Amino acid sequence: PAAALQVTALAGEPLTLACAGRPPARERAAHVDPAQAQPSTSSHDPQPEAEQEEARLPDPGDWAAGAADGLLGTFPSVSSRPVAVVNSVLVCEQPVVSEVKSLVIAINPKGGGSTIFASPKPEVNLAHAFEHPRDVVSVAVGILEGLTDEHVRQVVDALQVKDENVAAATRLVSSFYDAFIGSDALLMETGSLAEVSYHGDAGDEHLACLDVHVEIDDNAAFRQRDIFSANTSDNPVQAKADELGIWLVNMEGSVACLSNGAGTGMAMLDLVTASGATPANLAVFPADADADAVAQSIRLTTRSERVRSMFISVFGGLTDCQVVAQGIHLACQDPKWSKRVVARFAGEGAEEARQLLAHVPFVELVDDVEEAAAHAASCTVRHVQEKPHIKIAAAA
Repeated sequence: PAAALQVTALAGEPLTLACAGRPPARERAAHVDPAQAQPSTSSHDPQPEAEQEEARLPDPGDWAAGAADGLLGTFPSVSSRPVAVVNSVLVCEQPVVSEVKSLVIAINPKGGGSTIFASPKPEVNLAHAFEHPRDVVSVAVGILEGLTDEHVRQVVDALQVKDENVAAATRLVSSFYDAFIGSDALLMETGSLAEVSYHGDAGDEHLACLDVHVEIDDNAAFRQRDIFSANTSDNPVQAKADELGIWLVNMEGSVACLSNGAGTGMAMLDLVTASGATPANLAVFPADADADAVAQSIRLTTRSERVRSMFISVFGGLTDCQVVAQGIHLACQDPKWSKRVVARFAGEGAEEARQLLAHVPFVELVDDVEEAAAHAASCTVRHVQEKPHIKIAAAA
């Protein structure tokens, strides 16, 4: 047996783990075909010590269960940082693989449908398809036209499967596309579309996707409730962020960043880095967040001891800056508050937000956004003895 696991963050890095491809050598020795076993000359003959030991070896199923159990609840890492908790494990029989192909479906960046990339080579992903177009055959599928028999024929021809597997490949390509459309996927790819058999029986050969990487559009969460409800996390910070509808990316620094837009948030990261500090996280709250949600977002992203300051940047439009100011006021009412926060307001409601916070303790207005970023960064290199302030950088 083999134990394998794939964890795919819906809005983050994919992670693939392979564990325990086959049992240890001593356990493999216990896998003896009864028809090939040598009968004992006497029921009273003493067995060699090695044979007595093999008789006590665990069942292969028990071994696989133990290997899988060792993965559950762990936090595998990408680039030395945890990305997800393992909450499910796939256990399957190890097949005999003869040939491996690649199949990728991605949203067409020019709009109007999707593109299928097919290659007779293994481990070809979307990035490889763009960098090495000669390795793949690309087939554009219009959203209104849908997948046609001609599209499927082109893809199957590009995969170069054996003649006896053409019919199976035709069904698989159609099912692959249906799953892509039906799940509101942005990307669905496998570099391990294999012609496999079990126990070396060539007559039992068939096609199988040994692993598939899928990215689902976050905007389709209301249609894909079953998929998104399975995206649970044992990390309390991430679980709370999911509950609040916050997009949260954790990093290793000491300046927390909060914004109402991803573009603004990325600019904040650049400003903090240019000021000599390292971001602790980036959180983007939804445009319709109320004051309580904003206050909870502030508490959530500053709860770590390594966070010494917070940088908030809000561009008013769909989000009312006054609501964000109310959320800041709520967060500051906590008597245990010990973090310095730097904020920038611009756009709809910015002036009203500044007036609301003008006489609130811990609030100081700063006009220049770069100066505000530098002030937040300075908290990471020196301890602040006085009561922390919230600095608000007004729009120039």
